[in-house]
Amino acid sequence: MTDPVRNVPVVLPAAGAARRSRGLFPRYQWATWLYGVCLVVTGFSMLRTARGDLYLTPEGLGIGLLLAALVTLLLTAIVRRLDLFEDEPGPLLLAAYAWGFVVAPTIVAVANDHLIAALERVGLASWSAALVGPTDEELVKVLGVVLVLYAGRAHVTRPLNGLVYGAMVGLGFEVSENVSYVVQGAIMDPSSDAVGALQVGLSRVLVGFGAHVMFSAIAGFGIAYALTAFRASAVRRVAVALGAYLLAWALHFAWNAPEVFFPSSETGAFAAVVLKYVVLVLAFVLVVRYARRIDHRWFEAVLADQPDDVVTPGEMVALRSLHARRAARKAARRAGGRAEGRRLADLQEAQLRLATLLGLHPDGSPPVEVQKEVVREIRAQLLMPV
Repeated sequence: MTDPVRNVPVVLPAAGAARRSRGLFPRYQWATWLYGVCLVVTGFSMLRTARGDLYLTPEGLGIGLLLAALVTLLLTAIVRRLDLFEDEPGPLLLAAYAWGFVVAPTIVAVANDHLIAALERVGLASWSAALVGPTDEELVKVLGVVLVLYAGRAHVTRPLNGLVYGAMVGLGFEVSENVSYVVQGAIMDPSSDAVGALQVGLSRVLVGFGAHVMFSAIAGFGIAYALTAFRASAVRRVAVALGAYLLAWALHFAWNAPEVFFPSSETGAFAAVVLKYVVLVLAFVLVVRYARRIDHRWFEAVLADQPDDVVTPGEMVALRSLHARRAARKAARRAGGRAEGRRLADLQEAQLRLATLLGLHPDGSPPVEVQKEVVREIRAQLLMPV
C-alpha cells in the first residue's frame, strides 16, 4: 500500500465539508480570479518592457535573466527547507514567485513615480527611497501573499506556510528588480553592455542578498498567523499580522534610509550596510524560530497518543528537525546498509504525511487509518528496530 501524494491537502476550518474538496486555485474562488486578472494584465505590460530591453541591450537582458535564474535556484532551495514538516505545493510556490516577479514590480513602477513626486513637492526628496519603497512595495507584495494563501488555502494550516509563500513573493520581486537595474547598467555603461550589466548585477546580488525575501517572509508569517491561529483571540491574530507587517516595513525603511549615523565615506557606507543587513537577518531568524516553535507544538499535538507501531517517542524526537532525521538515517545505514537507510527515510516521510492528515481529519477517520497502515507496512520492512 503506497501513498504517492507528497503534499496532503489541509484546509482552514470551515463550516461546510465542501471546502475540504477544493484543490489548488478553485475556479469559483475570488482570490483565483483576482490573482489571474492581475497576472495577465501586468504580464502583458512586462512583456512590452522586455521587448524594448531586448532591442536596446540583448546582452544586458540576458545577463540579468541569467543572474536571476541562479539566485532563484539558490534561494528557492533555501526557502523550501524552512518548513520542517511539509513540502509546499510547487504550483503555489510558483504562483507566489510569479506575483513577485511580474505583478508587484509592474504595479510598483507606476506607484513609485506618483509617490516620489508627492514627496518631492513637500521637500522630502532625500527620504523618498526610504518612504516609497517600504510603502508601496511591501503593500503590493503582501497583497500577493493574501491572494496566494486564499486561492490555495486547502494547503494552508500553519503560520509557517505564509512565511514560505511570502519569501517566494519577495524572491520574485528581488530578482525582477535586479533585472531592471542590470538592464539600466548595461545601457548606461559607455564602454560595454556586458561590463555594465555584470558590475551592476553582481553588486545587486551581493549587497542585500535575499533582503526582499526576508521582508516579505516576515509579513507573510503575520498574514498566515491571522488566518490559521484559531486558538488565539481575534485581537491577538490581528495584532501579530499588523506587527509583522510593520516590522517588515520598518526593516525595509531602515535599509533604504540615507546614512545619518555613519560618516559620509566608503567605510561609513559599508559599515551601515553591514549593520542593517545583520539586523535584518537577526529579525528574520527570530521570526522563523517563532514560526517553527508554533509548528513543533502543532506536530506534537497531532501525533500525541499514537501507538508505538505508528510513531515511538524516539521517532517523535527525530522527526522534529532535519538534522535529527539525517542522523537517524545515518545510524540506520551504519547498522543495516543503504537499503535500511532508505526504508527509514520512507518511514519518516509516511509519518510526516500522517501528521498532516491528522491536522485535517479526526483520528480514526478512513484517510488517517489508511496512512497508519502505510506506516505499519514500512515499519515491518525495517531490519533493525528504531
